[in-house]
Formats: sequence, structure tokens, C-alpha cells
Amino acid sequence: MEIRFDLRRGSSFLDDRAMLLSSLVCCFDDPRDLCRDASVQFESQIEIEGARMSNVMKMSAPIGLRRIPPQEMVVSEAAPTGMISPVHEELVSVAEDVQAELLMTIEKILNLADLMNGQATAARQQQAYYEDHIWPAVMNSHDQLNWIANAVRQGIDSCTITENRLNVLLAVNKFRVHIQNIVNYLIDEVHHEIDQVLEFRQRGICGIALSGNLTEMLQKYQKNLRMKILKL
Repeated sequence: MEIRFDLRRGSSFLDDRAMLLSSLVCCFDDPRDLCRDASVQFESQIEIEGARMSNVMKMSAPIGLRRIPPQEMVVSEAAPTGMISPVHEELVSVAEDVQAELLMTIEKILNLADLMNGQATAARQQQAYYEDHIWPAVMNSHDQLNWIANAVRQGIDSCTITENRLNVLLAVNKFRVHIQNIVNYLIDEVHHEIDQVLEFRQRGICGIALSGNLTEMLQKYQKNLRMKILKL
């Protein structure tokens, strides 16, 4: 005799999106063993899946503005359909903090660019300012975005397509992709050019300034970051 149990109906924390668990199949020759053995297998599977979901957000925490340590922030925490859980409200708050920090960073870079082009201060002082106040902020934004990416991925894997929090997670991920492009530009293009110009200055080679295209792009990003990017 074959009995099938559909765990997707019996457990709210199973992954509905990926249909991870197949139905349990139990064969019995003696009908008296049917209920007992089926119940044991069902409860055992529930305990295993519950343990897996309780550890879903074990990850390294980036430094910076995040308020909840990752071991306390479980993105897979269930919330009533149509509501945004406090956990996801916190994720939105972190994303907005990253945008604010990145805006301040770009404003500092533009101020430094004015100093470099005007040669108002020594190259060594400019290098120290960049290394102490700008580059660490760029890397912190990069780390925060990586953390957001992991949190969003874990959250999407743990919710159903009918939950409102899925829309929140997708919106945060769209925001992350947009901001990541800006951070990548600061890391790949801006950092290289600033480092190169300051190195020439310290060698006594003057008359070299940051390119106009770089300054224009930074001003474009500055204008963009002053607007609300994450829209829910």
C-alpha cells in the first residue's frame, strides 16, 4: 500500500518556489503500522527542514551602518501575506543608508578633484585625505552591497510568489544593482585615475588633472543619488 504526504501543505517554512521536497512515499504490508511509521517520517522531515531554515542567514557581517547583526536577522522570518516584516523594513533602511553614504563619498571626491586641479595643497596631503576619508567609505559601500545581495537572495529563496515581501526584496535588489554600478565606477575608474595623478604630483610632475569625463560622470551620479532610488 502506498501513502503520499505533501509536505508543502503541512509546513509553512518549506520553499514553495523551488519545490525542494518531494512527497514522502511509504509502503506498508501491515495496516497497523501505517499511522505510526508515516507519522514518524513526517515529523522527522519537519525537524530537519526546520533546522535548515533556522540557520539560513549565517553570514559574515560587513562593517558600517547596519543595525542588526546577521545572526539576529533572519530574512526567512515569516510575515503575514500583504505585510512587510520588521526584518525587511530594516533591509530597506540599510539600502537607504548606503545611498546616503555614497552621496557623501562622491561629494568628497568632487571636492578633492577641485583641490587637485587647483593645486591648492600638496599632493601628499591630498593622498592622505583620499586614503583616510574616501577610499574606506567606498569599500564600506561595496561590502554593504555584498551583504544586501546575500540577504536578498536568502529572502527570495524562502518566500512564496504571493507574499508582499517578495516585491520588497525584488525592489531592493534592483536598487542594489543600480548602486553597485556606481561603486564599481569609483573602484575601477576613479580610484585608478586619482591614484595615478597623485603619484605624478608627488614625483614633481605637474600640469596633470583629472579628466573632464570623470568629473562629469561624478556630477551625474551625485545628481542621481540626491533623488530617491529605492521605490516601494
